[in-house]
Amino acid sequence: MTESEVRKMVSDAEEPQLVTECSRFLQENFYHFADIVVDKLLKLDPKNGNYNYRKGFILLGLNRDPETALKHLELGAAKTQINYDIYNPRETAAPIDVFYHMGVCHHRLGNLEKALLNYNKFLDETQKNSTLIPNAKVRIEQVAAAKKLGGQAKPESNALYPPINTAFNDQNAIISADGKSLLISSARARENNSTLAYVEPMFNVLPADIYQFSKSKEGWSDASLFPMNEPKIDELISSVSTNERKVHYSSWNDPKIYLSELNNGVFSKEKEVAINIDNKKEKAAPYNLQFNVSSDGNTAYFVSNALSGKGGWDLFMVEKTGEKWGPAKNLAMLNTSEDEMAPFISLDGKTLYFASNSKESMGGFDIFKATRDENGMWSKPLNVGAKVNSLSDEISYSMTANGKMAFVSSNRIGGQGGYDVYALGVEETPSGTAVLNGRIVNTKGNPIPENSYMTLKCTNCANTMETVLTSRMRDGVFVSALEKCKEYEIAYYYGPETKKAFTDKFKTGCDNEFEMIEKKMLIIDEDKVIIPFPTYEVKGVVVDITTKAPIAGATIALTMDGKTAPAVSGNNGMYFSNILDKYQYEDHVKGTVNVTADGYLAASATVDTDLLADSVVTVNFQLEATQKGFIGGPYLVNYQFDRYNLTDYSKNKLKD
Repeated sequence: MTESEVRKMVSDAEEPQLVTECSRFLQENFYHFADIVVDKLLKLDPKNGNYNYRKGFILLGLNRDPETALKHLELGAAKTQINYDIYNPRETAAPIDVFYHMGVCHHRLGNLEKALLNYNKFLDETQKNSTLIPNAKVRIEQVAAAKKLGGQAKPESNALYPPINTAFNDQNAIISADGKSLLISSARARENNSTLAYVEPMFNVLPADIYQFSKSKEGWSDASLFPMNEPKIDELISSVSTNERKVHYSSWNDPKIYLSELNNGVFSKEKEVAINIDNKKEKAAPYNLQFNVSSDGNTAYFVSNALSGKGGWDLFMVEKTGEKWGPAKNLAMLNTSEDEMAPFISLDGKTLYFASNSKESMGGFDIFKATRDENGMWSKPLNVGAKVNSLSDEISYSMTANGKMAFVSSNRIGGQGGYDVYALGVEETPSGTAVLNGRIVNTKGNPIPENSYMTLKCTNCANTMETVLTSRMRDGVFVSALEKCKEYEIAYYYGPETKKAFTDKFKTGCDNEFEMIEKKMLIIDEDKVIIPFPTYEVKGVVVDITTKAPIAGATIALTMDGKTAPAVSGNNGMYFSNILDKYQYEDHVKGTVNVTADGYLAASATVDTDLLADSVVTVNFQLEATQKGFIGGPYLVNYQFDRYNLTDYSKNKLKD
C-alpha cells in the first residue's frame, strides 16, 4: 500500500478494522503506516491503554523522542495483560512488554533507577519464552555500567547544527585526518527533490546521500552533494580514502558493499566489493556492511551477520592479497553475543573504534576501542567513556589523526531529529606515531591535477618500497602515517611528464611522542612543477621624504608575534629581515616595524596580515627631517609569490 492508500483506508475504516490493519503493519515492520493508523485510534479512544502502548512502541521504533513515547507507555501500563492479543479489537490492555519499553525510555532519559525498576518488573511478569528477556538482562548490566562510568543522557558535546544536522537522520560522520573535511550520510531531501519519489515506506525516510563539508576559519561550509550518489539508493558511507578518491558505502536494504572511484574527474558507477566469508550451511549470502579501509589500503574492517560469527552483527577483517581481498576473519576477541557495528581504524592502523550494545555499554550502542599489537593480537575492548557516549545509541565514530577531535553519530537527547552528528574534544592522541600532513597549494585557486602525485620512501625502514601518494584535488591535502625514528624521502610530481621532481628529505623523532610533520608545497601550472614555497621575509627602503634620497644606516627594529629582530639600511636605503622564515602559507603575522635615523623623526608601521601568495612583505618609510615630522607611508608592498615580481598594486604604490 502507498501512504495515500493507507490514509484513505484510515478515513473510511471502522475501529475493528483499524486495529487489524495497525497490527498487521506492526508485524510487518511498517512503522510509519502503523503510526498513521494508531493516531486515528487515539482520536477515537484517547485513554485506551492498548492504543497508547502501540503509540509509544511506534515512537521508539521510529527513533522519536523517548519522553513523548514514555507518556503513552505509562498510560498503557495502567492495565496489562500477559496473554495480550494484538489483533483483538476489544483489547484495552498493554502487554507486559510495556515495562521493558518504559525501562528503555527512562534509561535514555537518565532515570537509571526507574529504568532498573521497569526492566526487573518486566522480567518478573513476562512469559518465560519472551524474546525480550535477553535484551532486558543486557539492559540491566548496562545500567550498572552507566552508574560506574558516570553516564549521562546529554553529555557535553557540540551538536553540529545546520548545515550539517537536520531534522532527518544525519549519520556515519567521517572526519578527515586533518579535520578540514567531513563526510556524512544524510536522509535530507535534495535541493531538486529528486529523491522524494523513493521514500522508504516502513520508516518514511528518504534514501540517504553522501554529503561533504569543508571547514575554514568561518566554520563549516554548506552541504555539497558528493558526485557518486544515486537518487534511488541508500548510500551509507563507511570509508573514504585520505585523498577522497575512493568511497566505500553500503545500504540497509542491500547485502553488498560497494566502491566508487574517481577517474578522469568522474566517480565510477558503483562496483561490488567481493567478500569471501564463511556463512556455514546457509546458502543465501549474509549482509555485509560498513567496510572501513585502513589508510594504506591493505586492510579493511566490516560488519556481517554471517553465521560464522558469535551472533547478530559481528566485526570481521580482510587483508589484501594482490588486488583482491583475502578470506574474512572473525574478530572473535572483540565480538560479543550482542551486536558490534561501525568499525573505524585509526590512521596508524593500530586502534580500532567500533560500536557495541554489549553489557559493557552504558545504554544501547556505545563506542569502544581496542589496540592491535605487533603480533596482530587485539587488546580487550574498552568503553571510551561518558565523554563520548550517552545513554542512547552512538552508532559511528571517527577521529582526526592527532586524536584531539572526534565525530560521533548519536540519537542522544536534545538532537534535531533521528541521528545527529556531534563534535567532541577527546584525548586519544596516539603515542609513538608520526603523521605526514602535507598540502599542495595552487595560489590561483585551481584544483590540483588528478594525475599529480608524490612518492614517499623510508630509507632506513624494513620496507624501503616507495609509496605513491595523491592529494585531495579540492585543496591539495595529502596524509600518510609514518614510523618514528626513521628517515624519509619524498618527491613531488606534477604529472607523468615530470622529468626532474623536487625531492625533500626529513626525519621523524626518536621519542615516544606523537609527531606531525608539516609540508606545504607550491604548484605552478604554467611551468608544470611542484616546488617549495619561498621563505617569507620583510623588506623595505628608507628615504628622505623631500629629496627621495636613500637614508643609509637607519636602525630598524622588527617585532612579529613577540619575536624581535634588528636590521640596518644599506647605502641604497634598503633593509631586509628573515624574521618570517619559520612562517608558512596561510599563517597570520602581527607586529610592528620601527625605524630611527640620525636627523630624522622616528616612524612606525603595523603589520597585521595573512601570509598568502605574496612571499615578501615590504614596509617602506619616508622620513621627515624637520620638526613637523611627516611620515609618508608606511606602505605594504607585495611581490608575486611564484614569480618574484611586484604586484600591480605594489608598483603603483612605489610610483606614488
